[in-house]
Amino acid sequence: MSRTRLIAKTIDGSPAGADITWAGSNPFEQGLSFGLENGSIVFTSDKTGLWTSYPQMSPSGEAINGLAVIGTHSLAVSTRAEVSFIQLDLPKDCRRAIFRGGAHGVIATKSGYFVSPLGPAGLLVVKPTSGDPQPMNVTDKNEGQLYFSRVAALSDNKGKEILIFANRRNGFGTSPFNGDEGGRHVHTMRFEGIDVIDVCAVAPNSHAAIAISMRAEVLWIRDASRHDDPLAMRLSGVDGPVYRVLATPRHLFVLSSKALYVWTDLVEHVLFNDKAVPSPSPLVLPVKAVGMSLIRDEYLLLVMGANAVMSLAISDFERESAADTEPYSFAILSPEMSQQTKLENLSPRWQFSDVEQRLMAAAK
Repeated sequence: MSRTRLIAKTIDGSPAGADITWAGSNPFEQGLSFGLENGSIVFTSDKTGLWTSYPQMSPSGEAINGLAVIGTHSLAVSTRAEVSFIQLDLPKDCRRAIFRGGAHGVIATKSGYFVSPLGPAGLLVVKPTSGDPQPMNVTDKNEGQLYFSRVAALSDNKGKEILIFANRRNGFGTSPFNGDEGGRHVHTMRFEGIDVIDVCAVAPNSHAAIAISMRAEVLWIRDASRHDDPLAMRLSGVDGPVYRVLATPRHLFVLSSKALYVWTDLVEHVLFNDKAVPSPSPLVLPVKAVGMSLIRDEYLLLVMGANAVMSLAISDFERESAADTEPYSFAILSPEMSQQTKLENLSPRWQFSDVEQRLMAAAK
């Protein structure tokens, strides 16, 4: 069954017609996963074409805003009310531990930890176990300098892990990650007027990352384990506030409230080729999406709201950007919005700070 058919089937079968609020890959097999507004999740299978629903993954019934998996049995699901940690190989009455506090999502690190950004409350760090109670740790002593809005885990080929997080008006922050050690050193970087809303990893086995602000200021971080000033650019002409950024080792994807902007080959030029940065125009899709996920560097999933998901093949963008013919063969692209969007280099005056955090045990 094709990916489009799988998406359509999942939407039609969502419990009680609940809207999709989060979408990503199926972490257990080839397929997709969806979080719903009623706190349920759905997994699809490319092999069988079947879908499996797990109701009430959120005890409060809040909309799912993140999902992550470690191994074949440990699952974490986040909402604005709580983060649930589920051990699928345990009996139903003892498989779930709950952190009572809202989160902006949840990720899994390569070293086997769940990390969830809690805004001004810090970071939640959990090493999944089958024991009872489930140990949980939360950072403290933010000192008004830290706001954990989004987080990404970076790992090099030697296993050294770095967390990078969107720190809103305090820019972005980085921190070496060694699991649930007793404390954490956080280094932040900002400049006047910035509001960093999202961060993303760029490539496997790399500490390269990208941060983006609501006003489409892009920060290119070649090595998050160092404290070098990032290369800063403004994407002028972007329509609407930005709230999501994703990247492959070649391409940049920026989602605003009004459109998806795609710069093919820009990441490769800026972060990996060390050459003069070109000034290409992006491919622009005027769509109003509420979320975006990257599937195996091959597809983008756009959550459109109202129980709709759009699947876009990255190879289609590559072919479109290489074509010399007009008009666009990809009919929904907007040449007008593309022409009004430009890259502008910035030379901000960077400010930095360092914060030492303790980890405190959190109740199950």
